[in-house]
Amino acid sequence: MRPSRIVCAATLLAATLATLYLVLEPSSQDLAAATFRTDLFAEHGFLLWNDLWYSGHYLLSYSVLLPPLGALLGVRLVAALSVVAAAALFAVLAERRCGDRAWVGALWFAAGVASWLLTGRVTFLLGVPFGLGALLAADSRRLVPATALAALASLASPVAGLFVGLAGAALGIAVEPRRGGWLVLGALAPIAVLNLAFPTGGYEPFVFSAFVAVPLLAVAALWLVPGEYRALRIGIVLYALLALALFLIPNPLGGNVTRLGALVAGPVMALVLWPRSRLLVAVVAVPLLYWQLVAPVRDARKAAGDPATERAFYEPLLAELDSVTAGEPAVRIQVPPTATRFEAAYVAAEHPIARGWLRQLESEDFDLFTEGELDAVSYRDWLDEHDVAYVAVPDAKLDYLAEDEVALIDSGLDYLKPIWANENWRLYRVEDARAPRLSAVGPDWFELDAPRPGDYSVGIRASRYWTVTDGDACVGDEDGEAVVRARSPGPIRVENRLVGDSCSP
Repeated sequence: MRPSRIVCAATLLAATLATLYLVLEPSSQDLAAATFRTDLFAEHGFLLWNDLWYSGHYLLSYSVLLPPLGALLGVRLVAALSVVAAAALFAVLAERRCGDRAWVGALWFAAGVASWLLTGRVTFLLGVPFGLGALLAADSRRLVPATALAALASLASPVAGLFVGLAGAALGIAVEPRRGGWLVLGALAPIAVLNLAFPTGGYEPFVFSAFVAVPLLAVAALWLVPGEYRALRIGIVLYALLALALFLIPNPLGGNVTRLGALVAGPVMALVLWPRSRLLVAVVAVPLLYWQLVAPVRDARKAAGDPATERAFYEPLLAELDSVTAGEPAVRIQVPPTATRFEAAYVAAEHPIARGWLRQLESEDFDLFTEGELDAVSYRDWLDEHDVAYVAVPDAKLDYLAEDEVALIDSGLDYLKPIWANENWRLYRVEDARAPRLSAVGPDWFELDAPRPGDYSVGIRASRYWTVTDGDACVGDEDGEAVVRARSPGPIRVENRLVGDSCSP
């Protein structure tokens, strides 16, 4: 069956914008995380754990599918193909429900989802076509493909998968419990398994100015959407309740919940309202277009012309770090985060860094680093706690988490000794830094030399999957930090594997 003109037009529009994105290669903040994780997979294959950020963290709750696909095709191409597929699938679903009047909503969605390429949220964009495919399959009563596609949406992006589960709940309440239930199961089961087996922890900020858009949308939509759209109306209520819960209770999803409304509210309202009043569509389009475009425009402006998005910006620093750390045991570097966070991709690829790019794992530092509480004593304590041996300060636009830190460093700290600088960087050695506890560290392993039997804290986060692969030892957990219990002296190697051998209590 040949695709309709509406589907072809939406697909062509998204493909044109995606091609423009591939040609121009604009950078953005969230692209740094996708780049690092993809490069990590390309070099080391499938990993559960990453030691190179935040003293260690699990990888799989971010995305299972993006790293291998990104390594195969490239991160940008994965994103571009995802938005083209999403535009086509949305158009098919819209036309199936709304017929010839679907063209406005279909084209709006195509342009909107393509604009989100500028955000660099590649995992979410990858999850969107799987989610739309799940809804299409459920609409055709093909429950096995629907469940599988819902699961793939969650494996691509837990955020996208949660939205599929929300749609399934609305479908189950309004239309058919069986169809909706399978969507919910397919979407939420992978999320539950990954978060239980590989928890991230922390919370994502969700400020009131971001939250308030959701209840405002819900009130307006319930007033404007006719009663015949029962599943949609129920979905709106569920979405508003979900956003309220996530706003009131700190959690890892946080403000990410607004992505659903920002991306689809405009196109869906156009589908529903176009037959009633084109003027009404034009009126609601103003705030909904703003909501949809504010993130891509903001992120594109933040990254435009910023040299810190390019590897060349980091190469002199990396060369100096290679020189000053040559022959030293494994050390950790602190880089006050840049606005686009590409130190998480380029510095961490060669030297472990105290931060990275996963906001949830920084949540324990929000108060200290953003509330004016950072001083010489508390900063020194933080550096020692994270085993930082060097601090590299960029001359670039900064993330809000770095502003107080850089101001404090600029004021002069007697325990930071300047050892090198160029036009983009200042490198400091931490005087009398905590002695390195590891002899070597890799992305999912570390080594130490135990001079005698005993317990050794290693400055790496605890994990149930730490496994001693060389040496007579086991690994325990002390207040969230891995502790190696050496039974005899000698070298010890510990790797993160699915079956750990933690010390017995």
